[in-house]
Amino acid sequence: MKPPILLTFLVLAACSDPAAVPANVANVDAVSTDGAAPATPCPPGPWYSVTLDDDGTKRQVCAPDLPVWGPLPDSPTQVAAMGDGTLHDAATGLDWQSGPDAVLRNAQKSQEYCDQLRLAGHADWRLPTAAELQTLVDYAAAPPGPVAILEVSARGRRDWTLSTAGSQGWIVEFAFGQTEREPLTALHGARCVRRDGAPPHGPTPRFLAKDAENATDQLLNLVWLRPITVNTYPFLFSLGWCAKHDTPPGGWRLPTVRELSSLVDRSQGPPMVDALVFFLLPQVYWTVRPVGGAPGLFGWAVDFPRGEVRAIHGNSAQWFSCVRTL
Repeated sequence: MKPPILLTFLVLAACSDPAAVPANVANVDAVSTDGAAPATPCPPGPWYSVTLDDDGTKRQVCAPDLPVWGPLPDSPTQVAAMGDGTLHDAATGLDWQSGPDAVLRNAQKSQEYCDQLRLAGHADWRLPTAAELQTLVDYAAAPPGPVAILEVSARGRRDWTLSTAGSQGWIVEFAFGQTEREPLTALHGARCVRRDGAPPHGPTPRFLAKDAENATDQLLNLVWLRPITVNTYPFLFSLGWCAKHDTPPGGWRLPTVRELSSLVDRSQGPPMVDALVFFLLPQVYWTVRPVGGAPGLFGWAVDFPRGEVRAIHGNSAQWFSCVRTL
């Protein structure tokens, strides 16, 4: 009998100089069957070079938004002011510029602004990736938006990220907490970020495909159902589907916003997810989180065709996938 397929992500390196990434740059086709990963470098920027081991066949990809900090709650609680114009998030290890200026810039100018920033004795500031900037969103708040410590300065802002795809790039709009795509020529704000030292979890294994049904995420301590559901459902109906169809029993549930959005790989797609691990259609998938303070019923969802985190009307029919905690 053929042994179980092993899918493992290993973080090999993180570059330091930020730069925009061309569309689909991570879709490296070089495949090795001799146990060695091809030495294809990632583009400049905070992009993590990853070796994917698929049952002895290894290939390299560049994962710009790997959640190296591990599991996070939908409501951040460890962001604190440092008294020097910066904020520190103990959960992610990231330092943030606490008071960015109000100037609106295109994506390239926003990147240059962060590259040139000198703050709190540091010169290694850069524009954040989409996953990094998303960690400052409080999805449990009503209404959702930036974490409380950013409330005054950030609510209403739309800030650029370093994550790009062709002529578009991802922004985080803090008025409602959504992650969206915009033309790189659009004018938005910039909040810069830095980190002391290397990412905290490298090298780190990620997915282990145990069988045709389940995939274990060792980074976030989760088990995912690999296939999609057989139908689409409104938000309220989907909430109880995983528990009702808990076969075999194991505490299956709908994922949180951060859990589901951690599967987004903006270097691929659509769908923007690792197709070797997940059998997801290029569709929108529900999370378990309702949108607090919204007029009417809305639920948080992840749009895998566009790599966005969006508030969707609860009466619309969307897909979903089940997850359980290890």
